[in-house]
Amino acid sequence: MKESLKEALHIYVKGIFMGTANIVPGLSGGTIALIIGIYDRLLSSISAFNLSLLSNLIHSRNPSSKSNFQNSIRELDLFFLAPLSIGIVTAIVILSNLISFVFVHFRASANSFFIGILVMSLILLYNEVRLDSIFRIVSTILAFSISFFLSGNISAIQTSPGLFYIFISGVLVSLAMLLPGISGAALLYIIGFYEFLLTTLNEFLFSLPALFDGDYHTILKSSLILFVFGFGFFIGLINSAKFVKLALTRDRATTMSVLIALMVGSFRFPISEIVNNIPSSNFSSILLILFSFLVGIFVPYTLSRVYNSST
Repeated sequence: MKESLKEALHIYVKGIFMGTANIVPGLSGGTIALIIGIYDRLLSSISAFNLSLLSNLIHSRNPSSKSNFQNSIRELDLFFLAPLSIGIVTAIVILSNLISFVFVHFRASANSFFIGILVMSLILLYNEVRLDSIFRIVSTILAFSISFFLSGNISAIQTSPGLFYIFISGVLVSLAMLLPGISGAALLYIIGFYEFLLTTLNEFLFSLPALFDGDYHTILKSSLILFVFGFGFFIGLINSAKFVKLALTRDRATTMSVLIALMVGSFRFPISEIVNNIPSSNFSSILLILFSFLVGIFVPYTLSRVYNSST
């Protein structure tokens, strides 16, 4: 029992790391999952979800369906997925307001931190790159070009996007979460949805106490937006997981080379943010930017060391 609780706690902490990556532009939840050694297990767990499993979950009270339910739970790896998901949500809830503050007051330093993380992540994943065929070389160059182009074309900030576009943004973020090198938060920022969704999440959290006073307007509006986004995320997640798992199974070397190329291309986004927000004559601010870069390098390196020492 103690071992099970200890393992669940470890998975929960890893979920916090992934949740942090998913809410911070420049960080990739998929990259963090790779570094801490849960990427393949996460893909297997998510891709196991299907309509048959959902039916077994719904009819779990039926004695005849009990064995099917238990088999489905094992196939879904729920004892891994549940604490991981709780950890992800915990990090997002805790950090949402802090991220808003950092973006307003320390934008250049924050992006320097993101670049540090990306640099060390590339070093840690370098051995996964294979450029030993024309197909892999062309695929890698194409992936880099697409990522470089997208990360440098930031759209105007959306203030009130339609529900359909919110749904689509959820689908895109779910794909980004599973792909090492692609930051879901940065993707949202590129299409102009990041600050809108972050504000909506904070409005939802801060409006919870107002329920006791009978104020439902704010929370209903924010709840609808978050529900539509979450539904899009869920639909995208269960479908994209199967695709990513298939790609890794059939040709891991090409898939990983492409994913790492996507990561390299995404450097353009945080670098442009630093250039646009760096103070011209404030030495202390420049020093903070450099320090943030070093801290960013330290984070994935430490995570990798911790993981390697535990295996």
